Amino acid sequence: MESKNKNSIKKISVMINKILGRNLNMGKYSDRLLLQKLVYIMQNLGLDSNYTFSWYIRGPYSPELANAYDEFSLKYPRGEAILGRKEKEIVEKMKEVFGIELNNSEKMELYASLVYLFKEEKIPLESLERVIKLRKPWFSSNEIKKGIEILRQLGVTT
Repeated sequence: MESKNKNSIKKISVMINKILGRNLNMGKYSDRLLLQKLVYIMQNLGLDSNYTFSWYIRGPYSPELANAYDEFSLKYPRGEAILGRKEKEIVEKMKEVFGIELNNSEKMELYASLVYLFKEEKIPLESLERVIKLRKPWFSSNEIKKGIEILRQLGVTT
């Protein structure tokens, strides 16, 4: 793992630990899902990392991130990194906006998917509910509306 990516994944590991109050367990599917969704949202809040995401079954997904985190977590089970001002702000914003839902992989799937559709696929806010309902019909209209409101709170809709 090259040093820029190693430092990036260290910071990501520390940030997620601070956001969730625990380390991720890569043996659990829900934690692997959380990794993808949290990092995608953090990148949209200004996290400086170079992972490319594309749409997959459960929303935004980066195979490079999955591989890097797996490799990192095996070598450095307790990642240590010093967070800068921007990273600390992102951690606080995530905790403030998502609260206890941060540990809910399904909710984070919905929120990251909404961000992806808005940012990457350029789906207008007024069409997001209809589009997400087509791709993820198991989410209720109320959950989707709450997710769209969260996008506004995050500031990613501007």
